[in-house]
Amino acid sequence: MKLIIDDYDDSGITMISEGKNPSEKRYYIEGCFAQPIKKNRNGRIYPIDVMKEAISKYSDLVKDKRAIGELNHPSNPTPSAERASHVIEKLEWRGTDVWGRARILEGEYFPMAKIATGLIREGIKFGVSTRGLGSLVEDRALNAK
Repeated sequence: MKLIIDDYDDSGITMISEGKNPSEKRYYIEGCFAQPIKKNRNGRIYPIDVMKEAISKYSDLVKDKRAIGELNHPSNPTPSAERASHVIEKLEWRGTDVWGRARILEGEYFPMAKIATGLIREGIKFGVSTRGLGSLVEDRALNAK
């Protein structure tokens, strides 16, 4: 088994700020978090049944408020709490795409979240990546498409 990291097209990700006063604002990223059936930026295509199983398991972490993420790709499959920048609050299927909403963490204990907030304030766009443990099988017929 090896760590698999996939980048998805960031054109569907929106940076959102909510709140009237700067001290009350909360920052979010929202949009398409994963796409089975379509070739991703890493050239991989995941069958929908594989993605549905993975999202179903991950949704338990979302419900339990344990679905944290890092600002950059970590080198292992489990995100580091000390490097956490956001928490995924919502995942849902829209057709064959998985849409999500993640809240940027707040407070002095989350330095990576401060960087993410600064990027959003400056209008910098970034995307979402998935990762997991597994094995890959090359399907030359799919790669030809």
